Amino acid sequence: MRKLFTTAILSIFMVTGLGASALAAPGGGHGGKHHQSRGHKQGGKHHKAKVKAKKAHAKAHRRAHRKAERRAHKAERRAHKRYQRAQRARYYKAMPRAHRRVVHRGTPYYYHDGGWYVRDRVGYVLVSSPVGAIVVDVPTWAERRVVRDRQYYFVDGSWYRYEPARRHYVVVTAPM
Repeated sequence: MRKLFTTAILSIFMVTGLGASALAAPGGGHGGKHHQSRGHKQGGKHHKAKVKAKKAHAKAHRRAHRKAERRAHKAERRAHKRYQRAQRARYYKAMPRAHRRVVHRGTPYYYHDGGWYVRDRVGYVLVSSPVGAIVVDVPTWAERRVVRDRQYYFVDGSWYRYEPARRHYVVVTAPM
């Protein structure tokens, strides 16, 4: 009978979650108020500080991860652009719609995505950029370089200088 009573009491403690420590300590199983006075209970000062630090660490980790992802993405885009430039058409039967016609010193040039073309008997041939030619924009992937405190844009071996007063880019010789 005594064994049955002890088993019943223990099973009640296990079901309620108090465990065996509730039998030993008179204050509810945690040695009285000692545990709560140190701020370890949920909502206490130490617990809140710990949670706040954990959240800050997680936020910093996410930020660093996003930054690394952006850096990797930029590197991939640069590599892709290099590949695209290497695959640039040396010849077009018909120019793409986004081209611009630029007349420089009486010669009509066709500018498309950083490449300069002239009309041939059967299409358009890639040529070197004409120094002094003016364009409204350079490709978004143009490299910005500063030489002797002046800002230039470098695109496929061609150098451009922006003229803010006239809001255009001029093809210039290499500023070295």
